[in-house]
Amino acid sequence: MALLRRVDSPVNTQWAENNGRPTRFFYQLILDLWRRTPEQHEVTADHTVTGEFNHEIVVCTNTVDITVTMPGLTEGLQVTVIRAGTGGVTVDGDGTNIIGAATQILGAQYDAPHMIGSSSEWLLT
Repeated sequence: MALLRRVDSPVNTQWAENNGRPTRFFYQLILDLWRRTPEQHEVTADHTVTGEFNHEIVVCTNTVDITVTMPGLTEGLQVTVIRAGTGGVTVDGDGTNIIGAATQILGAQYDAPHMIGSSSEWLLT
């Protein structure tokens, strides 16, 4: 028995292309939306940003100096590092420059650079 489906919208067209398996389309849609949601990490020790999300926020609540290492450069990837604690924070580009330098030091508490990956380096916005 064949199921009749309307195929006049992009969603319904996608469902039809999945041969009547809307669950796979639904799960992919949820996964894509989840990746677009900013992921927030609170850290007190050295941390490496995963790069699994479109925007990652790293809140550093450390009392001693730590290093936050950026992921491999991906164009459009966004990372925000917030120095919320009293310890120093160094952001390491891990082989990629951050506005022309290998590292950036967050000199004052509550410094919060927002970085976006370009085709050649991390840019500050």
